[in-house]
Amino acid sequence: MDPLIAGLMPIRRRLVLVRAAEAGLAGAFLAAALALAVTVLRIVAPQVLPVALAHPAVPLALVPCGFLAGFAVRLIAGASLSQAARAADRAAGLDERLATALEVLERTEGQGPVSGLGERLLADARRAAEGLVPGDGPLARTLGRRARAVLVAVVVLAGLALVPSLAGPPVARPQAERAAAALETAARDPAVAPAVREAIERAVDRLRDAGARRGSADAATAAVQQAVAGTQKARTQVVETLASADDAGLRQMVAAARRGDAAAAGAAAGDLVARTGADSASGGLTPAERDCVADALDAAAPAAREAGLADLERALADAADAVRTGDAGRAKPALDRLADVLVRSIGSEGEGGVAAAVEAVAQARRAVGLPPVPAEASAGTTPGEMPAAGTGTGIVIGTGAPGEGASGTGAADGVPDDVRPEDRDVVRRYFGG
Repeated sequence: MDPLIAGLMPIRRRLVLVRAAEAGLAGAFLAAALALAVTVLRIVAPQVLPVALAHPAVPLALVPCGFLAGFAVRLIAGASLSQAARAADRAAGLDERLATALEVLERTEGQGPVSGLGERLLADARRAAEGLVPGDGPLARTLGRRARAVLVAVVVLAGLALVPSLAGPPVARPQAERAAAALETAARDPAVAPAVREAIERAVDRLRDAGARRGSADAATAAVQQAVAGTQKARTQVVETLASADDAGLRQMVAAARRGDAAAAGAAAGDLVARTGADSASGGLTPAERDCVADALDAAAPAAREAGLADLERALADAADAVRTGDAGRAKPALDRLADVLVRSIGSEGEGGVAAAVEAVAQARRAVGLPPVPAEASAGTTPGEMPAAGTGTGIVIGTGAPGEGASGTGAADGVPDDVRPEDRDVVRRYFGG
């Protein structure tokens, strides 16, 4: 082996290791950039990450992986003798003598003797190569800068690993399953309002998501509680609108429906049908009074729609149209259906659906270790407690006979049913209502 080549072989081996180290640091820096993106997502939106990347230490593990990948690729690529000669020239300040001599040697190999100038060039290069010590010359070009950049990146990532996720810690799968099962049980209750059932289904999906977090579980279950509160507010508005009507028969039907008394509600509906079909001389409703009843029914329909009670909304609209016509044959099925839907929607059955949803939210939150929903979010419902009929849910259930309100003498507006319609406003103002 030519002395020049023999002198360059150790240089090439060291050059391969140095270049592999530089490539490894470059790979580590690129991996640190990826790790930074993963860390930011872990903090801000962990639900978009796979479960394997959700741990705070995982981004740090990407840095050595990037180093090993870059190091291995560059090590396999190796280095040529020409690259080693140029690197040695730069390190020893030999002004390209080794690279030029190697080029002359490779060009003239197998072509006979070298010219005198070439021989002197080779001799000089061989002497220089014999004096080279692989560990003395600085072969690295970017090793220091890349090492400092990677060190800074690692420090930054280590600091960010201590920052907790804004969505909270992950929810254990058994806990999430218990919470989802509690909500699903409530969703199967036919008395649960459709809007509440939709909120429950969304909450179940979020709880069963692979990246479910405590914060997302909190938001999902609080959304169910808010849906319950919104539905209750709308149901209460339906009751107040109908109970403030000037017709005593309609108020009696609403009071009976609130108690869950289907028989009394049906009887009140039958009385209203009879008065709708009779003339005013026989005690029936005048056209103006029929319009007032129909207007009250129409006024309650938007609140029923807001509560997600489609059946009640249709029943109110159909009853309003039937009452306006003054046709008892048409009004009877419409008002009978309205009485039935009112009992199911605003009576004890509807209250049971509310109680089931509230209790399911409380169970789900306990399963994942969350406190009860704050009072301002529950809007009158208390998580963890099953509201009794007519309490804590925004609807007062009467206890007297048809036509009596909560204390046995009045309707929801606090005015006794036996007060004449033209006197109701005076009584209401006098008693501060």
